Parts: sequence; C-alpha cells; structure tokens
Amino acid sequence: MAYYSLENENGEACGSYELFYMDREALWRAGILEDVQLNEGGATLWYHCDENDDLRPCDPATYEGYYWWACYPGCLPDSDLNGPYATLDEAHADANPYS
Repeated sequence: MAYYSLENENGEACGSYELFYMDREALWRAGILEDVQLNEGGATLWYHCDENDDLRPCDPATYEGYYWWACYPGCLPDSDLNGPYATLDEAHADANPYS
C-alpha cells in the first residue's frame, strides 16, 4: 500500500489517498467476495456482496485489480473504496485527476 498527495484544480495539496492492489484472497478477507465450496468435485462458487448485503454469483476476476480511497497514513479511510482498475495508472488518474 502506498500513499499519494491529492491536488486540487490549482495544483495545491488538499489531502492524500491510498492506492493498493486487491487479489481474490484480499477481496475475500475484506468481505467483498464470498466463496462457497461445493462437496461434489470440490468446485468453488464465488459470490459478490452487493450494496444491500445480498450475495450475487460472480466471476472473482472481475473484482481483482487496483483500488484507492481517500486516506491519511495511519488513519481510517475518508471515502468509499473506488475500483477496480486494470492498471496502476488508471487508478491514479481516477483518484487524482488534477495531477
């Protein structure tokens, strides 16, 4: 995880954001994905927990990627989780459009 400075439209520092990659295991630990292992053949079904806390079947690969949130180092996040983004550059561009 890394922290970066947020800039406003005048190029002045106005906060910071944290940028990180979340793989399937990290998404599972965060409660974004749930896995259900079936007894027959050992297949695993994956579910996404939506905004209503309902579980919906999903392909976990669609949730893997780069995420960011407004956050000062050592503090709790100040915004919702944003992502996933396929590349680090895409996540930076969304988090800090004025830089």
